[in-house]
Amino acid sequence: MKICSKCGVGKPLDAFSKNGRGGKRGDCKTCVAEYMRKWRQWPVVKEHTRERKREYHQQPVVKERMRERRQQPEVKERSRQRDREYRRQPEVKERKRQRDRERRQQPEVKERNRQRDRKRRKTPTGRERRRISLIVWRALKNGRLKKTPCLICGATKNVQAHHPDYAHPLSIVWFCPKHHCALHADIRANPARYRKMFPRRKTKP
Repeated sequence: MKICSKCGVGKPLDAFSKNGRGGKRGDCKTCVAEYMRKWRQWPVVKEHTRERKREYHQQPVVKERMRERRQQPEVKERSRQRDREYRRQPEVKERKRQRDRERRQQPEVKERNRQRDRKRRKTPTGRERRRISLIVWRALKNGRLKKTPCLICGATKNVQAHHPDYAHPLSIVWFCPKHHCALHADIRANPARYRKMFPRRKTKP
């Protein structure tokens, strides 16, 4: 048994670390760990630790090793899972919505969006889409058309209308935003297949 010089509690010798002279330290391992925890919180120590980590990660060998590690399938999957869990947190979603609202209120962003929408509306495809959007909106307002759950996952919140063929404005398939984006990504990746399945009619200029 030995009495700790910090907390004054008698503890077995295994609770004390070795010193440089072959004996045991005067303070126990628990007191040393508590002191080190407080020591790492000092501003000078925190800044010094950050600087050392920054210099370490700037080394070419370390960069290459970290790049190879990030390419491993299990590391990629863990990163994706962590990002998904982080983005699902309510406070993270609210911060993102707030940033998006503030960004859309910036004058240069407003002007850029107006110019983009103006260009889109002037094209034949843009005019056609605008006309079909109005038809769908009127049908929803009059009750002739009702929103249904997502065709893939069954979600009922924020479902979006997808037109397989613009020649039939009220022939709609409803998708959630996630699966609607995935469908359009597949269409962009395989345009010839979808063009063959649903040939578009010619629009008047």
